[in-house]
Amino acid sequence: MLTGKILAGTLETVRTPAWLRQTCSVMDEREENTRLALLAVVKDLEDMARRLTALHDTVPASPQEASLVDLGADPDMATTLRAVIAAVLADSLRPAIDHLRAAAA
Repeated sequence: MLTGKILAGTLETVRTPAWLRQTCSVMDEREENTRLALLAVVKDLEDMARRLTALHDTVPASPQEASLVDLGADPDMATTLRAVIAAVLADSLRPAIDHLRAAAA
């Protein structure tokens, strides 16, 4: 690989050392492999998000949750399950998916 460098106002052609070319090639390959593995993890997390969403939707909203009147310190099981699943999706899983997908782009 030839590259140019400027010395005292002139362009000098320099050959890139083989060890540097190999190192760059290995790093490019490792980065691509990591990027592809990361996209696979994103797919797994998206599948998990779909499963959690389906699970959330199978638990009927309790009268306590539906009224939102004084949930109190001891919400019923349905309210707790739906709230925890919704919080994990909104606060953790979906942002993680977005950040990992952006990093792999």
